[in-house]
Amino acid sequence: GDEDDYMSANFLAESEDLRPGLVHSRATKRRFEAEKKHHEANKMSRTKSTKQLMEDTRTEALSKPLGEENKGFNLLKMMGFKPGMGLGKAATAGSSLKEPIPIVVRANRGGLGQESEARERIEARLKTTSEAECNRMAEEFRSAKRSKALLQQIEGDLRKSQRACYNLDSAEDIKEPEQPWFWPSSTLPASTDGDVRNVVCLDEDVADGGIVSSDDVLVKQTRGWDDSDNEAEEEEEEEDVDPSERLKVLTEYLRRRHHYCIWCVIQFEDEEDMTNCPGPTRADHDDD
Repeated sequence: GDEDDYMSANFLAESEDLRPGLVHSRATKRRFEAEKKHHEANKMSRTKSTKQLMEDTRTEALSKPLGEENKGFNLLKMMGFKPGMGLGKAATAGSSLKEPIPIVVRANRGGLGQESEARERIEARLKTTSEAECNRMAEEFRSAKRSKALLQQIEGDLRKSQRACYNLDSAEDIKEPEQPWFWPSSTLPASTDGDVRNVVCLDEDVADGGIVSSDDVLVKQTRGWDDSDNEAEEEEEEEDVDPSERLKVLTEYLRRRHHYCIWCVIQFEDEEDMTNCPGPTRADHDDD
């Protein structure tokens, strides 16, 4: 067939009237709008704020050393300065700064030195608190050690007083101590259980042929239990007594009854002779 003549008017008439830059298809228009928004978003992300641009420019300028075109640098060169040298006298050139002091841009409203001063105050407070805490713990430890040593000393003096009291009472043919704890526990007679005594008494009553009612048994057993309970309560009360208080009471008894001092280790003749004793406590004798 005949080839199309691209220069003929018929070829132009048959072509569609598509103007450049216009989007006729709806789908094409949506795609075009999406690409346009994406392009604008990328452009906005690439555009830096004025603050960021200023910071970048300042960082770039500060990172570069002064060039020979700088008047100040040329003035230093005329005074004998060379790149890499420190400022100041030659004797102190080794310890002087070779780089300029960095510029610190503050974003807050605090004055110069405020942050460092606040930090120093906090560090000093923490140091003081830490030292005070260590001193307090050390003092508590020393106090606990002193208290333990003092308690052991008091208990030792109490045991000596108990042995002395037993020997002196026995020398005067005293069968029982004025207080149960005046003598060492090893010298006291073993206590007998109350309900065992009641059983023995009950057996004796039965052996004698007497008639024993259940009420009698209950009364006797109850009395025995009450006695043993009272003894247990007394022992608990005695254990609750402070050793220093016991030592004080027993020392007073030894001085009053036997004119004896465990720290002097002397039995005086009488009260008048006891005036030669420094006093009724260990501290009185330690001062001598």
